[in-house]
Amino acid sequence: MVGRFRSALCSGVILLALAPVGAFAQPAAPAQSPAVATPRMPDGKPDLNGVWTGTGGGNARQFDEETDTGSNNVGARNGRMANYENDNGLTRLTVRNRPLYKPQFWDTVRSNDWNGNKIDPETHCRPAGVPRVGQPMQIMQTMQTMQTMQTMQTMQTKDRMMFTYQASVGMPNVGFPRIFFHDGRPQDPVRVSQESWNGAAIGHWEGDTLVVVTTGFTDESWLSKSGYFHGYQLKVTERLTRKGNEILYEVTIEDPEHLTQPWVLYPRTMRLNTSPNAYLEEALPCDERDREDMVGHNRGGGGSQMDPGPRRLFGIVIPSTATR
Repeated sequence: MVGRFRSALCSGVILLALAPVGAFAQPAAPAQSPAVATPRMPDGKPDLNGVWTGTGGGNARQFDEETDTGSNNVGARNGRMANYENDNGLTRLTVRNRPLYKPQFWDTVRSNDWNGNKIDPETHCRPAGVPRVGQPMQIMQTMQTMQTMQTMQTMQTKDRMMFTYQASVGMPNVGFPRIFFHDGRPQDPVRVSQESWNGAAIGHWEGDTLVVVTTGFTDESWLSKSGYFHGYQLKVTERLTRKGNEILYEVTIEDPEHLTQPWVLYPRTMRLNTSPNAYLEEALPCDERDREDMVGHNRGGGGSQMDPGPRRLFGIVIPSTATR
Protein backbone atom coordinates (compact mmCIF):
# COMPACT_ATOMS: atom_id res chain seq x y z
CA MET A 1 0.00 0.00 0.00
CA VAL A 2 2.78 2.40 0.96
CA GLY A 3 4.71 1.49 -2.19
CA ARG A 4 1.67 2.13 -4.37
CA PHE A 5 1.08 5.50 -2.69
CA ARG A 6 4.70 6.56 -3.20
CA SER A 7 4.59 5.50 -6.83
CA ALA A 8 1.39 7.42 -7.43
CA LEU A 9 2.75 10.49 -5.69
CA CYS A 10 5.92 10.40 -7.79
CA SER A 11 3.80 10.13 -10.93
CA GLY A 12 1.82 13.17 -9.82
CA VAL A 13 5.02 15.14 -9.20
CA ILE A 14 6.34 14.16 -12.64
CA LEU A 15 3.12 15.30 -14.27
CA LEU A 16 3.44 18.61 -12.43
CA ALA A 17 7.03 18.99 -13.60
CA LEU A 18 6.01 18.29 -17.20
CA ALA A 19 3.22 20.86 -17.15
CA PRO A 20 3.91 23.91 -19.33
CA VAL A 21 5.87 26.53 -17.44
CA GLY A 22 3.51 29.18 -18.74
CA ALA A 23 0.69 27.57 -16.76
CA PHE A 24 2.41 28.71 -13.58
CA ALA A 25 4.60 31.56 -14.75
CA GLN A 26 1.83 33.98 -15.67
CA PRO A 27 -1.36 34.84 -13.79
CA ALA A 28 -4.65 34.45 -15.62
CA ALA A 29 -5.47 37.39 -17.83
CA PRO A 30 -8.25 39.46 -16.25
CA ALA A 31 -11.46 40.02 -18.14
CA GLN A 32 -11.66 43.36 -19.88
CA SER A 33 -13.98 46.01 -18.52
CA PRO A 34 -16.28 47.92 -20.90
CA ALA A 35 -14.57 50.86 -22.58
CA VAL A 36 -14.96 53.99 -20.47
CA ALA A 37 -13.34 57.37 -20.96
CA THR A 38 -10.57 58.02 -18.45
CA PRO A 39 -11.78 60.71 -16.02
CA ARG A 40 -9.33 63.51 -15.36
CA MET A 41 -8.60 66.09 -12.70
CA PRO A 42 -8.73 69.84 -13.44
CA ASP A 43 -4.99 69.82 -14.17
CA GLY A 44 -5.45 67.12 -16.84
CA LYS A 45 -3.93 64.26 -14.83
CA PRO A 46 -5.95 61.01 -14.62
CA ASP A 47 -8.33 60.90 -11.67
CA LEU A 48 -7.17 58.04 -9.39
CA ASN A 49 -9.69 58.71 -6.64
CA GLY A 50 -11.88 55.84 -5.55
CA VAL A 51 -12.14 52.39 -3.99
CA TRP A 52 -10.39 49.80 -6.15
CA THR A 53 -10.82 46.05 -6.45
CA GLY A 54 -7.58 44.24 -7.20
CA THR A 55 -7.08 41.25 -9.50
CA GLY A 56 -4.04 39.13 -10.29
CA GLY A 57 -2.83 39.13 -6.69
CA GLY A 58 -3.42 40.84 -3.38
CA ASN A 59 -6.65 41.09 -1.46
CA ALA A 60 -9.72 42.64 -2.97
CA ARG A 61 -12.71 42.81 -0.68
CA GLN A 62 -14.44 46.16 -0.80
CA PHE A 63 -17.87 46.24 0.73
CA ASP A 64 -21.19 47.57 -0.41
CA GLU A 65 -23.82 47.62 2.35
CA GLU A 66 -26.62 46.97 -0.13
CA THR A 67 -25.13 44.07 -2.08
CA ASP A 68 -22.40 42.42 -0.02
CA THR A 69 -23.36 38.95 1.19
CA GLY A 70 -20.50 38.48 3.62
CA SER A 71 -19.54 35.24 1.89
CA ASN A 72 -16.10 33.80 2.53
CA ASN A 73 -13.49 34.87 -0.01
CA VAL A 74 -10.62 32.68 1.20
CA GLY A 75 -8.40 31.73 -1.74
CA ALA A 76 -8.74 27.96 -1.43
CA ARG A 77 -10.95 25.08 -2.57
CA ASN A 78 -14.59 25.88 -1.98
CA GLY A 79 -13.55 29.12 -0.25
CA ARG A 80 -12.92 27.13 2.94
CA MET A 81 -10.34 28.05 5.55
CA ALA A 82 -9.76 24.33 6.18
CA ASN A 83 -8.16 24.09 2.72
CA TYR A 84 -6.19 27.33 2.95
CA GLU A 85 -2.88 26.05 4.37
CA ASN A 86 -2.35 23.26 1.86
CA ASP A 87 -3.74 25.00 -1.23
CA ASN A 88 -1.91 28.28 -0.74
CA GLY A 89 1.32 26.60 0.31
CA LEU A 90 1.26 24.64 -2.96
CA THR A 91 0.41 27.78 -4.93
CA ARG A 92 3.44 29.59 -3.54
CA LEU A 93 5.72 26.75 -4.61
CA THR A 94 4.52 26.98 -8.22
CA VAL A 95 5.28 30.70 -8.59
CA ARG A 96 8.20 31.12 -10.98
CA ASN A 97 8.67 34.86 -10.56
CA ARG A 98 11.09 35.06 -7.65
CA PRO A 99 13.76 37.55 -6.59
CA LEU A 100 17.27 36.47 -7.58
CA TYR A 101 19.56 36.74 -4.57
CA LYS A 102 23.33 36.74 -4.66
CA PRO A 103 24.67 33.24 -3.87
CA GLN A 104 25.78 34.07 -0.34
CA PHE A 105 22.22 35.02 0.70
CA TRP A 106 20.21 31.97 -0.42
CA ASP A 107 20.86 30.12 2.84
CA THR A 108 19.29 33.04 4.71
CA VAL A 109 16.22 32.96 2.44
CA ARG A 110 15.79 29.20 2.95
CA SER A 111 16.21 29.53 6.71
CA ASN A 112 13.69 32.38 6.86
CA ASP A 113 11.13 30.38 4.89
CA TRP A 114 11.62 27.20 6.92
CA ASN A 115 11.34 29.06 10.22
CA GLY A 116 8.75 31.56 8.99
CA ASN A 117 6.03 30.45 11.37
CA LYS A 118 8.24 31.74 14.19
CA ILE A 119 10.20 34.64 12.69
CA ASP A 120 8.01 36.13 9.95
CA PRO A 121 7.51 39.79 10.99
CA GLU A 122 3.76 39.42 10.43
CA THR A 123 3.66 36.58 12.96
CA HIS A 124 4.87 39.17 15.46
CA CYS A 125 2.16 41.64 14.37
CA ARG A 126 4.61 43.89 12.55
CA PRO A 127 3.34 45.92 9.58
CA ALA A 128 3.41 44.23 6.18
CA GLY A 129 5.44 47.07 4.71
CA VAL A 130 5.92 47.94 1.06
CA PRO A 131 5.62 46.16 -1.36
CA ARG A 132 4.30 43.17 0.59
CA VAL A 133 1.06 44.97 1.45
CA GLY A 134 0.09 44.95 -2.23
CA GLN A 135 -1.70 47.56 -4.30
CA PRO A 136 -3.67 50.39 -2.67
CA MET A 137 -7.34 49.65 -2.17
CA GLN A 138 -8.44 53.27 -1.90
CA ILE A 139 -6.80 56.36 -3.36
CA MET A 140 -7.43 59.96 -2.38
CA GLN A 141 -5.90 62.41 -4.82
CA THR A 142 -5.91 66.13 -5.55
CA MET A 143 -8.62 68.22 -3.87
CA GLN A 144 -9.51 65.46 -1.42
CA THR A 145 -10.09 66.39 2.21
CA MET A 146 -7.72 64.63 4.62
CA GLN A 147 -7.56 64.84 8.39
CA THR A 148 -4.31 64.75 10.33
CA MET A 149 -4.32 62.95 13.65
CA GLN A 150 -1.83 65.42 15.10
CA THR A 151 -3.87 68.59 14.56
CA MET A 152 -7.37 67.14 14.08
CA GLN A 153 -7.78 69.70 11.30
CA THR A 154 -8.84 69.08 7.73
CA MET A 155 -6.42 69.82 4.95
CA GLN A 156 -7.35 70.35 1.31
CA THR A 157 -4.41 70.11 -1.04
CA LYS A 158 -3.54 69.56 -4.68
CA ASP A 159 -0.02 68.20 -4.28
CA ARG A 160 -0.48 65.18 -2.00
CA MET A 161 -2.01 61.75 -2.41
CA MET A 162 -3.07 59.07 0.06
CA PHE A 163 -3.06 55.28 -0.42
CA THR A 164 -5.03 53.15 2.03
CA TYR A 165 -5.19 49.37 2.25
CA GLN A 166 -7.62 46.56 3.03
CA ALA A 167 -7.23 44.30 6.05
CA SER A 168 -7.28 40.60 5.17
CA VAL A 169 -7.08 37.09 6.60
CA GLY A 170 -3.31 36.95 6.19
CA MET A 171 -2.53 40.59 7.00
CA PRO A 172 -4.98 41.97 9.57
CA ASN A 173 -2.76 44.85 10.67
CA VAL A 174 -2.48 46.84 7.44
CA GLY A 175 -5.06 49.58 7.83
CA PHE A 176 -2.58 52.41 7.51
CA PRO A 177 -2.36 55.30 5.02
CA ARG A 178 0.60 56.28 2.90
CA ILE A 179 0.58 60.03 2.27
CA PHE A 180 3.09 61.49 -0.16
CA PHE A 181 3.70 64.42 -2.52
CA HIS A 182 3.14 63.77 -6.22
CA ASP A 183 4.25 67.07 -7.72
CA GLY A 184 7.75 65.99 -8.71
CA ARG A 185 9.63 67.55 -5.81
CA PRO A 186 12.84 65.79 -4.63
CA GLN A 187 12.80 63.32 -1.78
CA ASP A 188 13.27 64.64 1.76
CA PRO A 189 16.52 63.12 3.11
CA VAL A 190 15.28 63.48 6.68
CA ARG A 191 12.29 61.20 5.97
CA VAL A 192 14.54 58.70 4.19
CA SER A 193 16.88 58.57 7.18
CA GLN A 194 14.03 57.53 9.49
CA GLU A 195 14.07 54.00 7.97
CA SER A 196 10.40 53.16 8.53
CA TRP A 197 8.27 50.13 7.65
CA ASN A 198 6.51 51.93 4.79
CA GLY A 199 9.53 53.95 3.76
CA ALA A 200 9.50 57.50 2.42
CA ALA A 201 7.49 57.78 -0.79
CA ILE A 202 7.63 60.53 -3.38
CA GLY A 203 5.64 60.71 -6.62
CA HIS A 204 5.82 62.25 -10.06
CA TRP A 205 3.93 61.89 -13.32
CA GLU A 206 5.22 60.43 -16.56
CA GLY A 207 2.41 61.29 -18.95
CA ASP A 208 -0.70 59.53 -17.62
CA THR A 209 1.32 57.26 -15.32
CA LEU A 210 1.83 58.06 -11.65
CA VAL A 211 5.29 56.88 -10.55
CA VAL A 212 5.84 56.45 -6.81
CA VAL A 213 9.42 55.84 -5.66
CA THR A 214 9.90 54.69 -2.06
CA THR A 215 13.18 54.38 -0.17
CA GLY A 216 14.25 54.69 3.45
CA PHE A 217 13.00 51.30 4.70
CA THR A 218 13.84 49.43 7.85
CA ASP A 219 15.45 46.08 7.11
CA GLU A 220 13.04 44.28 9.48
CA SER A 221 10.27 43.77 6.93
CA TRP A 222 10.11 40.99 4.33
CA LEU A 223 9.27 41.31 0.65
CA SER A 224 6.93 38.33 0.86
CA LYS A 225 5.92 35.36 2.97
CA SER A 226 8.63 33.16 1.43
CA GLY A 227 11.39 34.60 3.60
CA TYR A 228 12.53 37.17 1.03
CA PHE A 229 14.40 39.69 3.14
CA HIS A 230 16.03 42.97 2.10
CA GLY A 231 18.46 45.59 3.29
CA TYR A 232 18.50 49.33 3.82
CA GLN A 233 19.18 49.98 0.13
CA LEU A 234 15.73 48.71 -0.86
CA LYS A 235 14.01 50.84 -3.48
CA VAL A 236 10.43 50.17 -4.58
CA THR A 237 9.02 51.81 -7.72
CA GLU A 238 5.25 51.64 -8.26
CA ARG A 239 3.62 52.69 -11.52
CA LEU A 240 -0.14 53.31 -11.74
CA THR A 241 -1.70 53.91 -15.16
CA ARG A 242 -5.46 54.49 -15.35
CA LYS A 243 -7.43 53.69 -18.49
CA GLY A 244 -11.18 53.92 -18.14
CA ASN A 245 -12.24 52.26 -14.88
CA GLU A 246 -9.04 50.24 -14.53
CA ILE A 247 -5.57 50.95 -13.19
CA LEU A 248 -2.55 48.95 -14.28
CA TYR A 249 -0.38 48.51 -11.17
CA GLU A 250 3.29 47.64 -11.75
CA VAL A 251 6.09 47.22 -9.18
CA THR A 252 9.87 46.99 -9.51
CA ILE A 253 12.00 46.10 -6.49
CA GLU A 254 15.70 46.95 -6.30
CA ASP A 255 18.17 45.95 -3.60
CA PRO A 256 21.70 46.03 -5.05
CA GLU A 257 23.15 44.79 -1.76
CA HIS A 258 21.29 41.46 -1.91
CA LEU A 259 19.76 40.97 -5.38
CA THR A 260 21.58 40.29 -8.64
CA GLN A 261 18.97 42.23 -10.62
CA PRO A 262 15.72 44.17 -10.07
CA TRP A 263 12.70 42.01 -9.26
CA VAL A 264 9.70 42.94 -11.41
CA LEU A 265 6.42 41.71 -9.93
CA TYR A 266 3.56 40.45 -12.05
CA PRO A 267 1.39 43.44 -13.03
CA ARG A 268 -2.02 43.70 -11.42
CA THR A 269 -5.24 45.22 -12.65
CA MET A 270 -7.21 47.39 -10.24
CA ARG A 271 -10.87 47.97 -11.08
CA LEU A 272 -12.96 50.85 -9.80
CA ASN A 273 -15.79 49.96 -7.46
CA THR A 274 -18.47 52.22 -8.88
CA SER A 275 -20.95 51.76 -6.03
CA PRO A 276 -21.48 54.99 -4.06
CA ASN A 277 -21.67 52.83 -0.92
CA ALA A 278 -18.30 51.11 -1.36
CA TYR A 279 -15.88 51.37 1.54
CA LEU A 280 -12.99 49.53 3.16
CA GLU A 281 -13.45 47.55 6.33
CA GLU A 282 -11.70 48.78 9.45
CA ALA A 283 -8.41 46.98 10.09
CA LEU A 284 -8.53 44.43 12.88
CA PRO A 285 -6.12 44.68 15.81
CA CYS A 286 -3.31 42.14 15.51
CA ASP A 287 -2.89 39.78 18.46
CA GLU A 288 -1.03 36.60 17.51
CA ARG A 289 -1.79 34.24 20.39
CA ASP A 290 -0.79 30.97 18.71
CA ARG A 291 2.81 31.84 17.86
CA GLU A 292 4.34 29.91 20.76
CA ASP A 293 2.31 26.80 19.90
CA MET A 294 3.41 26.56 16.25
CA VAL A 295 5.54 23.46 15.78
CA GLY A 296 5.23 22.75 12.02
CA HIS A 297 6.55 24.41 8.90
CA ASN A 298 3.45 24.56 6.69
CA ARG A 299 3.68 28.07 5.27
CA GLY A 300 0.42 28.13 3.35
CA GLY A 301 -1.32 30.67 5.48
CA GLY A 302 0.13 31.08 8.94
CA GLY A 303 1.10 27.74 10.42
CA SER A 304 -2.13 26.02 11.47
CA GLN A 305 -1.35 22.53 12.75
CA MET A 306 -4.88 21.15 12.38
CA ASP A 307 -4.73 17.89 10.48
CA PRO A 308 -6.90 18.21 7.36
CA GLY A 309 -7.65 14.49 7.28
CA PRO A 310 -7.57 12.40 4.10
CA ARG A 311 -7.55 14.63 1.03
CA ARG A 312 -6.85 14.53 -2.70
CA LEU A 313 -3.85 16.13 -4.41
CA PHE A 314 -3.51 15.81 -8.22
CA GLY A 315 -6.10 13.03 -8.01
CA ILE A 316 -4.06 11.12 -5.40
CA VAL A 317 -5.50 10.34 -1.96
CA ILE A 318 -3.21 11.74 0.74
CA PRO A 319 -3.87 9.92 4.05
CA SER A 320 -4.33 11.73 7.33
CA THR A 321 -1.16 12.43 9.31
CA ALA A 322 -2.93 12.30 12.65
CA THR A 323 -1.75 9.63 15.10
CA ARG A 324 -4.56 7.36 16.23
